[in-house]
Amino acid sequence: MAQKNWVKMDSLFKAFVAAYKAAEIPLSKHFFDTFHAAYMVHVDSRFYDLIFNLRYADENKLFYKAADLKSEQALIEEIVA
Repeated sequence: MAQKNWVKMDSLFKAFVAAYKAAEIPLSKHFFDTFHAAYMVHVDSRFYDLIFNLRYADENKLFYKAADLKSEQALIEEIVA
């Protein structure tokens, strides 16, 4: 779910904490480590979307080729070139 653009990680965190409390399950270090890892995947995914959209903003493409799906670093290099 972390890679879905429609997921609001802050709301998801609150929902998980509420569910744990309702089930009387104590929050653990594993819970926080796992959620933090998922949160970072979400942030990385959103950042990629931002730079991808910036790179191709002027091209008005409806469809993209596989070659357009470059690494973050490659996209950034094309933007600043």
